[in-house]
Amino acid sequence: MGAVAVSALLAGCTGSSGGKDDSAGSGGGKVSVRFEVVSNLPLNISMTGTRGSGGQVEEFKRIRGPWSKTVTVERDRYPGVSVAPVNAAEKGEVRCEMLVSGKSVDTDSGKGTGPSLVVDCSGAT
Repeated sequence: MGAVAVSALLAGCTGSSGGKDDSAGSGGGKVSVRFEVVSNLPLNISMTGTRGSGGQVEEFKRIRGPWSKTVTVERDRYPGVSVAPVNAAEKGEVRCEMLVSGKSVDTDSGKGTGPSLVVDCSGAT
């Protein structure tokens, strides 16, 4: 998917995390990972690689953007977020960014309609 730099747009995000903020500062072997999402559509968001052995999925349904979530994970993980509109027939735009210890490691964006409007942000910690 075509990555688009959205740092400037996302820098102003102050939306709800949609849940508890799990950031507790970096400890031994851990890093802070922040996912940021901007959209004009209601979204379904799936986050992976942030809990347990990494295979668990945390889902957030019918989220209105902007949305962000910060978690603390072990180093050498590969967390990610997948974002899709609730109503695939509705036209809109979706952007995501993943930051590890404050540095952008992945961005993705898309606009249009239909089930192909899914963006993913992931990367190694």
